[in-house]
Amino acid sequence: MGVEHCQLSTKDIFETPSHEKLIQGVSVMEAVSKDGNTVYVHCKAGRTRSATLVGCYLMSKHNWTPEQAIENIVSKRPHIWLRNQQLESLKKYYDDIIH
Repeated sequence: MGVEHCQLSTKDIFETPSHEKLIQGVSVMEAVSKDGNTVYVHCKAGRTRSATLVGCYLMSKHNWTPEQAIENIVSKRPHIWLRNQQLESLKKYYDDIIH
């Protein structure tokens, strides 16, 4: 059993991971989870940065829209706080990578 670590440094709350960091993070999540391994994603409060990355992963995995990904995350973690910048990042990821 091993642990793979990927740090995507991003300022808190008012920032969102860059498009490149979101792509990198999703790539790592896909590589780790493809063999049935567990992926643990976190930031300080788990409300903005990690929710944005997880939203991108869910869109990639399930071919979901940003709205579907957000709905799924909120159903499990209702206190997420996605502001306009995070929503725009999800939309850009969807437009560039998924759609």
